[in-house]
Amino acid sequence: MMKTVAAGLAALAALVAASAEAGSLPDNNVFYSLIRTERGQSPPVGWTKLAIAPGLGSVSNDGFFADAFVSDETGQIVIAFRRLNPIPFVNGGTYDTDAAILHGLAPRAYDQDVRAFVDAVTIGAAHQVPPLSTDPANIFVTGNSLGAYGAQIAAKEFHYGGVGFAGPGIPGYHAPPQGAGNFINYLIYGDPVANHAADTGILWAGWSGAGSFGDHYGRIERLGYRGDQIALQTAVSLTAIGPVAANVSAGGWLGLGVEIGLWHMSPRYQARLGIETLPQQTTP
Repeated sequence: MMKTVAAGLAALAALVAASAEAGSLPDNNVFYSLIRTERGQSPPVGWTKLAIAPGLGSVSNDGFFADAFVSDETGQIVIAFRRLNPIPFVNGGTYDTDAAILHGLAPRAYDQDVRAFVDAVTIGAAHQVPPLSTDPANIFVTGNSLGAYGAQIAAKEFHYGGVGFAGPGIPGYHAPPQGAGNFINYLIYGDPVANHAADTGILWAGWSGAGSFGDHYGRIERLGYRGDQIALQTAVSLTAIGPVAANVSAGGWLGLGVEIGLWHMSPRYQARLGIETLPQQTTP
């Protein structure tokens, strides 16, 4: 009898430990490495790409681009959203999505593609042998730039945890005072894209649609130096002067371009966070 009870308790403890491991957030090295795994590349060691119905992972009409990966050790699923390169006359939809967010408008087609892809991931997970858990505690989302926006949409609507690098706020979204969910947004102070929101301290007064600029979903972790935010605010304010002084406005746009080049590129976030990319699998 005692042996039976002990065996039952041991099994229960193992189940609890496995559940805790499945629900723990992967580290930034994992998230960043999965984001940078492009089509045709082997995933990092210890991860397998999840098969998804064709046509859902890349949509040139709005710049949607994503893949899903499974941890060989824990069975955790990570959905990595990226930005489809805006090749002129081919993937021009990326520009349209960027422009919508820039003007405080929800990119509805892109948002719908996020939902469709998440649905496809849950179906693909259920078809694995054995089936993978689709409990929200076992699925995580991540992305960079526009991909970080997509990750926030998925986290917000499906209650996933995860990490976003350099993502803008969600148009029209107002975060609750206590924050929301197990999602982290990494923002460098001088990054115009990451600070394109209502909750970063940057004042976007004078910009088209500024009243609809929304908050980030989840919590914000700021990186870099506060002084860079002052330079960014100067460029933002000069740009808004457009109707009054075109030359001054042009200087502001030039300043924003410089700020994007300095702080928005993903290697800047990698360096600030001390991320080390995981080794990729080698094909025999």
